[in-house]
Amino acid sequence: MSRTARSASAEANFCGRAAHGVSGLGSEEMRQIEAHRSKERPTPWAHLAARYRVNEIDLRRLFEPANDDVVMPKAVAPQTHEDRLTVRDKRFVAMWKENAPRSEIMLALGISASTVDHLRARLRLPKRLAGRKPNEWGQAEDEFIRNHYILGGKTALWVAEKLGRTRCAVIGRAARNGWSRRSLKGVAA
Repeated sequence: MSRTARSASAEANFCGRAAHGVSGLGSEEMRQIEAHRSKERPTPWAHLAARYRVNEIDLRRLFEPANDDVVMPKAVAPQTHEDRLTVRDKRFVAMWKENAPRSEIMLALGISASTVDHLRARLRLPKRLAGRKPNEWGQAEDEFIRNHYILGGKTALWVAEKLGRTRCAVIGRAARNGWSRRSLKGVAA
């Protein structure tokens, strides 16, 4: 399509400019834009759109016919949470969900323990109990503590290892139940 044909097309399109969303351009402004486009150089659409305070895409639609090979900017799809993660973050999430030990994560990613904690919090991953059970105690565990730690003479560390708890948890549980190893000295099991 020649420049003059485009000019005629632009005048024809000018009548329907409101349908394209371009408003406020007078016929003189349209002629100025068309004169600028008639020069043998690329059209600076962004500059023209800013100068006349109109949308660049609407301005292109107004002056260029639909069958022209004009590359219109494509709309960028919004990013999802996973798209914004770095390679290190994706690897961290995968290792965390696979329940890899902290030491393994630290070595694999070359990060410190505090960075592991920071990444977990920033990525909103659930905390782990690091091999410990939740703070719920069952009747069987209470009996095991009473029979082996209080009455049986085993150490708190030995009982803790058998129950999968910490030494302090076993001592605290015995104290909360009111059991004492000293008060039961000499008492037969």
